[in-house]
Amino acid sequence: IVVYIHTKGSLHAKIENHRWRSVLTEASLKDSCILSLGEKCNACGLQFYPIWIPMFPGNMFTATCGYVRQLMSLEKHGQKMQDIVTTVRSKRHVWQTKAYAWQKDSLGIDRWSREAWIASHPSIRPCDLAQNVTFIAPYVDFNRIMELVNATKAEPAPRIAPDQGEWYRRKIEEVQNAAKQPALQRPHEYFLLPGTLYRFYSLYGRFPPHDSWIWKWFPHGMEWRLKVEEMINDATTRQERLEDVLW
Repeated sequence: IVVYIHTKGSLHAKIENHRWRSVLTEASLKDSCILSLGEKCNACGLQFYPIWIPMFPGNMFTATCGYVRQLMSLEKHGQKMQDIVTTVRSKRHVWQTKAYAWQKDSLGIDRWSREAWIASHPSIRPCDLAQNVTFIAPYVDFNRIMELVNATKAEPAPRIAPDQGEWYRRKIEEVQNAAKQPALQRPHEYFLLPGTLYRFYSLYGRFPPHDSWIWKWFPHGMEWRLKVEEMINDATTRQERLEDVLW
């Protein structure tokens, strides 16, 4: 396995940062997180966020070597994420960005691309210890988070729908509006499934497997899965740029 921990928040010596660093470290090293790896999950941490960019907030995790080997280098990932954002911004007739603010941390670019790296591959199968807590960990009561780490068994994530819970910075009305509009209709919401699929394909030339949690969790997941699989299997589509046809 691979375990990544670091001195999160140490540049600013505040009690909140010390507590968050402690709980992130403890969660990543917890037996149940490590034992969840394999058939059930390939990465585990305190809390998995499927939106705005799939990640473990605070960027500490345990993962299988087999999964990590599939990831491109941090440097290449950072450049490609910047290229993706540049392309999205130039195609406003195709993309909208209403569910989250258009800013670097939300987009996973610059230094925030490192936090987006571990969950950037379409085969990601995350586990976490957060149970039903969706509000980002450092802003939740510290004792509550420590109880989760000490008492909770790591389970596949996410478990709370995108229009439920208290996902940090999410604009719930925009998520609900995106879920109501017809599937596959432009403009696509970049911070939901269409953008997630676009990043996977742009980074790795692949889509999530047929049984991925991604198709079940996001609005219109089944419609997008059917469309993706139809186009991948279509000989005419394969002769074109798939992203031009799909998006």
